[in-house]
Amino acid sequence: MTFDPARAFPPERAATLDLETFLVEDGLLTPPIVCASTARLAAGGVAARLVAPGVSRVEKAAGVARLARELLAEDGLVIVGANLPYDFGCLLAEDPSLLELVFQAYAEGRVFDVLIGQGLHAIAEGNHGQDPRTGRDLDGGYSLELVVALVLGRVDAKEHAWWRRRYALLAELPVEEWPEDARLYPVDDARNPLDVMVAMVRGGGGGVTPGPHRNLEDMAAQAESAFALHLGAAWGVRADGERVHELRARVEVDHAEFVRRHARFFKCAACGRPATAGCACQGRADLKEDRRERKRAVVLAYGGGAPCVAPGCVDGKALSMKTGNRINCAACSGTGLYPAGAPRTPTGGIKADRDALVESGDPELVPYGDNEPEKIRGTYLPWLERGIIRPLVLRPNVLVASGRTSYYDIVQTMSREGGVRECLRARGAWCGAPVEYCFCSVDYAAIELCTLAQACLWTVGWSRMADVLVETGSPGALHTALAARLRGWSFDDMKKAVKAEDPVALNFRWTSKSLNFGLAGGMGSVKFVLAQRRKAAGKTTSPDGQVTYPGLRFCVLLEGAARCGAQVVTEWRGRPTPAPVCRRCVEIVDRDLRPAWFREWPEVESYHAWVSSMVDAGGEAPCFVPDGDGGWTARRVRGGLEFTSMANGSFQSLAADGAKAALRALTREAYLDSSSPLYGSRVIFFVHDECVAEVPLDRADAAARRMVEVMVREMKRYVPDVPVVAEPALMYYWSKVAKDRYVDDPAAPGGRRLVPWDEPGEARRAA
Repeated sequence: MTFDPARAFPPERAATLDLETFLVEDGLLTPPIVCASTARLAAGGVAARLVAPGVSRVEKAAGVARLARELLAEDGLVIVGANLPYDFGCLLAEDPSLLELVFQAYAEGRVFDVLIGQGLHAIAEGNHGQDPRTGRDLDGGYSLELVVALVLGRVDAKEHAWWRRRYALLAELPVEEWPEDARLYPVDDARNPLDVMVAMVRGGGGGVTPGPHRNLEDMAAQAESAFALHLGAAWGVRADGERVHELRARVEVDHAEFVRRHARFFKCAACGRPATAGCACQGRADLKEDRRERKRAVVLAYGGGAPCVAPGCVDGKALSMKTGNRINCAACSGTGLYPAGAPRTPTGGIKADRDALVESGDPELVPYGDNEPEKIRGTYLPWLERGIIRPLVLRPNVLVASGRTSYYDIVQTMSREGGVRECLRARGAWCGAPVEYCFCSVDYAAIELCTLAQACLWTVGWSRMADVLVETGSPGALHTALAARLRGWSFDDMKKAVKAEDPVALNFRWTSKSLNFGLAGGMGSVKFVLAQRRKAAGKTTSPDGQVTYPGLRFCVLLEGAARCGAQVVTEWRGRPTPAPVCRRCVEIVDRDLRPAWFREWPEVESYHAWVSSMVDAGGEAPCFVPDGDGGWTARRVRGGLEFTSMANGSFQSLAADGAKAALRALTREAYLDSSSPLYGSRVIFFVHDECVAEVPLDRADAAARRMVEVMVREMKRYVPDVPVVAEPALMYYWSKVAKDRYVDDPAAPGGRRLVPWDEPGEARRAA
């Protein structure tokens, strides 16, 4: 039956709920409530009212909780709002007895968040994360003000917003003494979401996206996922002060050495003189990077160096046609040097990012571009230091175009190296917690290969990947099978060699793993090689041990080249490359690795043909879910796709939806089911396919086993025809390299009990 949003979310059976609170602050994502507002459809339009009974803040909050209880308990009532997880979080902090009612509303699909609704529609239209009026990216995501403008065509959503961040000043005053605009703003915040919701489900809005909106059949799942993410974000995570201080001391030493070795790329922040020249300011003013000098070095490294010949350019400056002032010359990006073979940005400037530096081969630029301590110092340490005294509360985003999640914080992008993750420590007596916890990380094994195999079964009708998965029950066998083909060995011989940590076998398996995850989405050879330059891909050391490269260098790994990048190209097959790249690496991928990969997994060629047919038909991809009869249906669609985004998106969205289903199930048990080993645990990170929870230490083994059971069960609902494996690890300090560690225990299932792989207070650092 065709989904009817007006029937699923009837506006006449809807009410908005919006809170005004104290401000969010470090360690507190559920600040005290000051007032609430609500609105419903009425004969004359929308009836909205402010709820702030009594004089004291406590009286007002109690009245707000009573309102919320009435709305949540009303049979069939749809709760409408903008960023409702925040409102529910604040309500639960005031009145935890509302917990079951809130979860029940989500479970019954009675929560409609207009910000999620706009995101879902934008995914269908192919402009998620962009303003459809201008095409510009939305740095902060969707806001109520923006959604009102897009759906209703009104720009007055926040016309009474002066008090928006000042309601704490009114907390102890009766509402009769509030200024008029302080009383009007909450009412606007109740009326506007209802107006938007009506347009989204019925149509008739006056904006550029007037409704009815698409993909609203996915509202219930995404709304509850957002709530689960918010609960984890509000719980937060603590940083171990001793480890943070040790990391700061170590990085400051590294920074001083870095500046000393690369002084030519720094200048005085006060007077602008080069750090190598010395000035009266230095010692009293910070040094900052000299970007002009860095670009000049890039030009020289790539064969340039002659003076710029652009008309009017003198030492990198030229007259502006608009103002008559001297500005950076566009032809040479202010360097004063003719760029010759230097890599260029899309706008024509000199590209001096990490890729350009690392791929230059220049003995000074390579280490300058690949400097993890500088990133730790400038990005990670300031964030970690906020978590020493108070929990680090996170800012999750439930929905990106692929269906995955993201964070506005750095938690999903933290380095595996340098001891950054290991500064985050599970709560315990050390920070005043009444219960000792440890982290439990459960990650799906190669889940996107499992979902690729499932997608091939549905779209092509067969899959060798699926056959290997069913035969072995191990997603890792896909890497071993491909490595055996690349090396010309049997599967069993490769498996034995990998287990024995034979370096040649390991090189081929690392290469196979990168191919399996990289080529399914139709990535070309050059982009694939560049993608494997990331630190997250690993490291490659030259045969003489003198150079360690970030990422995988195929010429070194597979052919034993003395150095990667002996010959660098900026063009391949008549097209410019996105960044300078080693010719030999690209040749190896183009000639050997890609053909071997398609021979090993021949179904992907047919899958890509299906993708091409969908692109030709309009570029709209279904986000697969099983239909219950052995086939698939689409709970949402993603539009505006080109080949690679569609090829990736079809199996990525399946993995994302299955992982979110697991997140929702884990969260429900942790908060509601007192009989579950997970009760009292908190899922705090959701890093793509990995769930990281803080679990009580005294039942960590049982909690970990239950997490695995729930995650596999939920993913199997989305991937019914191939095996799914989830792997647990316990730890006191968060680490991406933590492994499962068991001790003998006759009372535990199978006689083995999972324990933390590290020890509290241990100075272990991940290698």
